[in-house]
Amino acid sequence: MEPTEPFDYLPVIVEVHVGSREMAVEELLQLEPGAVFTLDRSAGEMLDVLVAGVRVASAEVVVTEDRLGVRITECEEENAA
Repeated sequence: MEPTEPFDYLPVIVEVHVGSREMAVEELLQLEPGAVFTLDRSAGEMLDVLVAGVRVASAEVVVTEDRLGVRITECEEENAA
C-alpha cells in the first residue's frame, strides 16, 4: 500500500491492553517474584489494540517462534481501511 497522506510515515506507538485490576498499595507492596493476580478479563477474551490511547482494533495473542504477537480479529469501523 502506497502512502497517500503526508503523515503516513509518522511513527506511532501501538499498545495492546491485556487487562487491569484495582489493587490497594498494601497489596502492591506485598507482591514478590512468583506472585499471581487476576485481571478483569476472561481467558480467551479479545485484547484491545490502542493507538494514542484510542481503541482501534481487537486482537488475540499468537506466538511466532520465540516472540509474542497479536492477530487482529476486528477493526473499529471508523478506523477500517
